[in-house]
This record gives sequence, C-alpha cells and structure tokens, in this order.
Amino acid sequence: MSGRCMAFVIALMLACLILCSCRQQASNNPTTQEDRVLDLLAKVESGSKLTNEEFEELVRMTQEPNVLVSSKAYNALWFVKEPEQKRRAAEVMRHALSHPDASIRGSACKGLGFVGTREDVELLLPKLHDPDPFVRHMALQAVGALGDSQYARQVRPLLNDPDAKVRRLAQETLQKWGVKVP
Repeated sequence: MSGRCMAFVIALMLACLILCSCRQQASNNPTTQEDRVLDLLAKVESGSKLTNEEFEELVRMTQEPNVLVSSKAYNALWFVKEPEQKRRAAEVMRHALSHPDASIRGSACKGLGFVGTREDVELLLPKLHDPDPFVRHMALQAVGALGDSQYARQVRPLLNDPDAKVRRLAQETLQKWGVKVP
C-alpha cells in the first residue's frame, strides 16, 4: 500500500471514530425530544405550572412525527392549569380528533375531558364509534366527564361494544348519570 493510500485509510478511520463518538454522545444527551417531553409531562403531572415557553414547546411537540413524543406531549397538555393554556390546549386536542394515529386520537379525546368544555361533547360523540377500542374508551371517559344523562342514548349502545373495557365503562358512566342499566 502506498503512503498516500495508507494516509487516506487512517484519515477515514479517524473520521469514522469521531462520527461514532459524536453519535454516542448525542444518544447519551438527556436533551432528546423524548427526554424533554417526559420531563415536561412529569412537571405538570406533579401539579406544577408550565411557563408559557414550556407550554408552547409542548404544543410544538404535538406535531412531532415521532408518535411517542407527540402522544406524550398531548398527555402533558391534559394537566395544564392556567385558563389561557387550557383554552389553547383544548383547541389543539380538537384538531387532533381526526389524527390518523389511534394513540393520538385517544389522547386528544381524553384530554378534552380534562381541558374541554361541555360543548366538546358533540365533537366527542362520533369518536364513540371509532374503529379503535382505545379511542372509544378515551372518548367515553371524556363524554362521561363533560356530559350528563342527556347523552345516555349515545352511550347505551356501548353496553354491547366488542371491547370489555368499553362495555364496563359504558355501564359505569350510565350508572354515574343515574340511568338505569339492564
């Protein structure tokens, strides 16, 4: 092997070593999107308030292509306390009701149960018929939290849902509303 060729191979090996080292450091860096969203989720779950910057960061994270990051960002928005943040979080949830991913749709449904208003029940009712049982369950939780017995007609068919968890929650919701369940 010529001297030039040998120098090229050594330079290439050094470049690979440096690149691998940089990747290793990046993977150990606790500021990845997953870590950040989990930190913010832990903060709001513990009852702490988000700064406006943190809230905006979560809103941006809901649009991440990584579904883990996106769904956890939606989950974190469930817990916001500030009135303006709650209003905005509800808007974000409403837009996500038609998301192609069931985990996002379900998270948005449940989130509306926390940050939404009674008017959101009408948006949630179609999700009681979603093809995914997780979405139906989360939508039913939200309808149960925001609605009342006037929605018994829409909830009653879920007593025959293919999913046992949905059936059980439908029964509990109707009973909570004081509706007689067979």
